[in-house]
Amino acid sequence: MKPTPQSATIEIRPPYCTASLTGSKTAVMSGDAKFFARGKVEELRMELLSKKDKSHVRKKETLKKIVANMTIGHEDMSPLFPAIIECMALPVIEIKKMCYLFVMNYARLKPEGSQHALRHLLRDLESPNPLLRALALRTISTVHVKEYVENLVQPLRNLLQDHDPYVRKTAAIGVAKLHGHDRKLIETTTLIAGVRDLLRDSNPTVFTSAVYPIDE
Repeated sequence: MKPTPQSATIEIRPPYCTASLTGSKTAVMSGDAKFFARGKVEELRMELLSKKDKSHVRKKETLKKIVANMTIGHEDMSPLFPAIIECMALPVIEIKKMCYLFVMNYARLKPEGSQHALRHLLRDLESPNPLLRALALRTISTVHVKEYVENLVQPLRNLLQDHDPYVRKTAAIGVAKLHGHDRKLIETTTLIAGVRDLLRDSNPTVFTSAVYPIDE
């Protein structure tokens, strides 16, 4: 009997499956598997803080590496919180989006860093860009930290009446999230009544998003 030839080893990689602000982290990483190489935290910090990167191209590439490492858990990326906070100040939506993912992942582990990040997020709630307002709102409402919940109550009242339907939709969902974090606090506010008002909204996606918090 002839020996069976040895088969070539085939490596099967699992698909990305972690949710993100836009629906999946796949969109953020654009399928670039090269960013899954383990990065050294100090090198990543230096890349983020580089003053030579005027166009922010290197920062975007570095943030993709950080999100990749964070996703597969190769290394603890939380020591990069101060550098991430500096990046949050940049007026680049792609950079902010990846920074928000970082904050959602590490806010509960790093209370001091999360407080500095919260200031930037609250500022972004007042951005003239509706997408940025919605992203900041979604980030704050997702983080189960007392200061995040308490500081979102007042802005959320205004965001429920935002002129942009996407922001109103995100605000309705945000009320449901905050209700899950601190039911007693939310029931002492007018937020539930604000969501009820959205049941008369002319935009169907806003109306649909308002139904869930009311049912809860």
